[in-house]
Amino acid sequence: MRRARKRWTAAVVAVVALSGGLAASAADRHGVPSSAALSVSEVDALARMAQNHLQTRASMVTAEHPPLKSLRRSSLAAATPSMADRAQDDFTKLVTKGEAYEDLDGGYTKAVVDVSVVDSSVDGDTATLRVTEDTRLHHPFTAAEVAEGAPEYEEFSLPHTMKFIRGARGGWLLASDVADVGVGPTPSTQLEAAQ
Repeated sequence: MRRARKRWTAAVVAVVALSGGLAASAADRHGVPSSAALSVSEVDALARMAQNHLQTRASMVTAEHPPLKSLRRSSLAAATPSMADRAQDDFTKLVTKGEAYEDLDGGYTKAVVDVSVVDSSVDGDTATLRVTEDTRLHHPFTAAEVAEGAPEYEEFSLPHTMKFIRGARGGWLLASDVADVGVGPTPSTQLEAAQ
């Protein structure tokens, strides 16, 4: 009787160990177990990607915006194809918006964007980052004009939920960026919903 119980116990232990190994193996194939948290270095890397995307977006409304044609090779290279298409379309519209600002009142000379991470999570091959964008859009006023009361820059803070997916090569790709514009005037770096 004891020998049968030992065999049965050994069989149960082997099955449990094997199933745990299979589950770990399945998670390893996807890079991150579904219950894992992002590492500090992953959060830092995703925050840099978010900052790069939001800096590029804000720069589109300035007089010194990056050339649209070069974006596919630079900042949009770290995005999924569908996100790159959406961002390219948005960037084109933001350049037009920036030119209208320039015609109206001189527009903006430069954009400075800081990003702070509010929260992060991961579920399998999808990471979510909630960030706050703090942007300063500088006006074309001289130091003397600013000293006399002209505003140096327009400043706003805007929460975003950004999703990233793990690409075929294991790196993260920006898949979506949803800004919570709330109520009130739309920030200069965002497009009206009707556009």
